[in-house]
Amino acid sequence: MVKQVIVGRSASIFFMLMKRGGTMEKVIQTLNRKDGERRLSVLKMEIDYELLTLFDALQTNDREQARKCKRNLERLRSEWIRLEV
Repeated sequence: MVKQVIVGRSASIFFMLMKRGGTMEKVIQTLNRKDGERRLSVLKMEIDYELLTLFDALQTNDREQARKCKRNLERLRSEWIRLEV
């Protein structure tokens, strides 16, 4: 887990927080928060795309595609709720 988290810019954040007397738990929380913020931006774009796809499916009466979009939107919604907690 730690090996996977400490990459690139995250490594500099890690060392900065450790120098300031931070515990490993606080460092991981900070890194996860930053990753969560990035993921939230991507998640919003994915939701926008799925909404556009759903709109197109509804306009063309493509019920199967509409069902797929709704399932994807439910999954994305659940992830968004988890990230905001």
